[in-house]
Amino acid sequence: MTESIKDSEAFDIRILDNFLPSEVFKEMHKFVDNLEWSSKDNRYTKDLNTHWWFGSLISEEDGIRDIVKDNIKKFNKEIIKFHFATYTLVAEKKAFVHRDYDPKYQNSQLIVYLKGDDDIHGGTGFYIKKENEYILNTHIGFKENRAIFFNAGIYHSPLLWNSTINKSRISMVYQLMTKDL
Repeated sequence: MTESIKDSEAFDIRILDNFLPSEVFKEMHKFVDNLEWSSKDNRYTKDLNTHWWFGSLISEEDGIRDIVKDNIKKFNKEIIKFHFATYTLVAEKKAFVHRDYDPKYQNSQLIVYLKGDDDIHGGTGFYIKKENEYILNTHIGFKENRAIFFNAGIYHSPLLWNSTINKSRISMVYQLMTKDL
């Protein structure tokens, strides 16, 4: 008998190219070149052997949050609260399947790809957990200014481990509490 997928893990993945207005995207593309990257405290668990990433927090005063709040409506959603907002630089060369789900704080996640090489293997993979195994179910390639909005309970991983391009990617990642419009 097949185990049913919990609501928090149900696949509701929405993709939109040209998420940011063209002029805003051009500014962001230049802006990320001057970010200061840190890995301090950027790890998935307290275990030092876990997944680490380089990040730079998106400040509440940064106007990009207002633009994201407005553009999320393209997914027929409204942002109630930003739980976490950061620029990320990912160069992971092995899969790190995880989910960013805590129903008290966020029910949705948004990734906006900002800078990198267009590559089907440089994007994000979405997985189904069966017993103790994660099975790749959906594969979304990297394309600059592409937004992926999804349920925070979905298991996912950067796909750079499978890329033939030996470069990192820069994205904006938001963990959000949202509601339907």
